[in-house]
Amino acid sequence: MIFYLIFGLTLLLWMISPLPLYVSGLIGLCLCALLEVAPLSKLLYGFAHPVIFLFLSGFLFARALEKSGLDQYFLSLGLKSKTFGKNSRSRLLYLLLIAFTLSGWISNTATMAILLPLAFRLFDNHPELTSHRSFILLSLAYACAIGGGLTPIGSPPNAIAQGIIDPALALSFFEWMLYAAPLCLILFYFLTKDTLKRIPIMEYQGSDFIQKKLSSSQKWVMSIFALTVAFWVIPGIFKLLGSQSLAHLKSTTVGLTGATLLFLFKDENKVPILEGEDIKKIDWPSLFLFAEGISLGALLKDNIDLSPLGLQIPILGLIVLAIFICIFLTELSSNTAIASSVFPLIFAFTPEQYQAGLGLLLALACNSAFMLPIATPPNTIVYGTGLVSKTEMATLGLKYNILAATVFSLAAIMRMAV
Repeated sequence: MIFYLIFGLTLLLWMISPLPLYVSGLIGLCLCALLEVAPLSKLLYGFAHPVIFLFLSGFLFARALEKSGLDQYFLSLGLKSKTFGKNSRSRLLYLLLIAFTLSGWISNTATMAILLPLAFRLFDNHPELTSHRSFILLSLAYACAIGGGLTPIGSPPNAIAQGIIDPALALSFFEWMLYAAPLCLILFYFLTKDTLKRIPIMEYQGSDFIQKKLSSSQKWVMSIFALTVAFWVIPGIFKLLGSQSLAHLKSTTVGLTGATLLFLFKDENKVPILEGEDIKKIDWPSLFLFAEGISLGALLKDNIDLSPLGLQIPILGLIVLAIFICIFLTELSSNTAIASSVFPLIFAFTPEQYQAGLGLLLALACNSAFMLPIATPPNTIVYGTGLVSKTEMATLGLKYNILAATVFSLAAIMRMAV
């Protein structure tokens, strides 16, 4: 009972307190420790979980991407290309593709922050888009949110879904991408189709984006990241083919090895790509929040005992209900808070063999709240420009909330039918 009270207080703080989210999570864990709700090793379980170090490696790669300027290089490269640089519609398509793809590997907050100045540059170069600014900004925010489901390191709910189930049941990096990518691509297809058909086609004659050659540091970052992604994916392919080759290469091991190399290789000025100061610049508050979510979620899962209730809920109905709950509850609070509280409750009704797949669907659902400014960081950023009203966001967002819930529910139905 004490744990439920503490968890309820933490959830309330996450929802309404002005305190930073990670501070609210720490308050909950400290109260659990002081009142001897659980051993300290159990309370700190999330902080030592492999998925946290997987996210740490992702943050270090994101820092190297930003520091080397590789992100801006690829943006300028695409926007000057014949394929994407010729008119307003093709340039917007490229920004949407970058938003979707990049958010699978770095935080969607950072992705939106990178793209926002480019969106305003697009408006300056194409005055005919002025009347479509709010719609374009919302489309970029939604592309960032959808892309966060592509990989296990794309968003906090992904980490929590992987962190609170039995490690033996968790999906590999490749398995997550294999199952999540088609669902994310379906949502992205409808978003892109809906966006581009509203945008007038106007030729672009400007020269504001200058393509330049790759620097030494950019080449190293690109090579190391490509190698890391390859070894994230290859063991999963072997597993799918029935081979245990490279099975010892866990995603966290690969990620940390690749991130460590960034501190060893040097740029054209003989300075390491990443230095000690760069460690201070990664998103530690988010890492703390992810770890707290995993710890509290695991504790909730361990403390739930629903057997006295004698509830018998059809598994398919439970999954569909849970998807809708996650999508619409995330409109009101942090997706980390919703994932930490809802996932364990749903798992309590779910046989173990379904938990990994259900965790993926629920994580995608938590990434698919599009209606309110507080639902996701990209929503908050575009609302903060003053160009998007709450009414516009709620109207368009409801459409994509329902689309996402439908796509994920159909995926669950098809999976259960097999």
